[in-house]
Amino acid sequence: MNFSGAREAEDADPLRPSPPAYWRLIARAEKVSSIGNAAKAAILRRKASRLALPDRAQESLALAQAELERLAGRLQQALRLGEDEVGDWADALSPLLVHADQGFRTAESRVLHDLQKVCLEHERGLYKFQLFRWCRSFGREPLRQPLPLLSEVMAVKHLQNAAGKLTASRLSGEARTRLLVRLYEAVWQPELHRALSDQGEQLVVIAMGWTPPHAYGIECQTGDVK
Repeated sequence: MNFSGAREAEDADPLRPSPPAYWRLIARAEKVSSIGNAAKAAILRRKASRLALPDRAQESLALAQAELERLAGRLQQALRLGEDEVGDWADALSPLLVHADQGFRTAESRVLHDLQKVCLEHERGLYKFQLFRWCRSFGREPLRQPLPLLSEVMAVKHLQNAAGKLTASRLSGEARTRLLVRLYEAVWQPELHRALSDQGEQLVVIAMGWTPPHAYGIECQTGDVK
């Protein structure tokens, strides 16, 4: 008789600790964390905390929060955030973990991955391959041409996607508004507008469909929810 299905169902029960399932999730979290996938690592650690024995549950939750802080630190570089804003971002992202692991491709997990895309494209850069030009110059011209403006525009697009997915999330009204404030502040900060306009683009964020936060009754000047 095959008991694998019953074993999987038992491992998936959030009310029953399962050390084998816990360690499998921890191993997966360590692996994805090592390659920079902080969003997935945070979700796996949160899921592991539901299957952990009591002496391990709090440790897993703390490690999940540490992954969010790591993601917030990367967002600082990508979005030109101030030092004092990193902690606010980590705190605003924390409620997403409550439901991020409860289902397949939940809205909460997709918000985290959209924000991680902002970090990845900033860290890796976006390029245009110019094979014909490279061949014609016999390798003297670079094969790849960096596209820094496109990275900025795509960052705005990913932030827009994250904000859109928040409407389908299971966050409380206060938690959702708090995170929306962070997203709008990131998009409408003067540094990002300057980076775009310096290269001849006039308010690309408006052209991509963003509405100023004041239209929704959200004040973003101080970062506090009004």
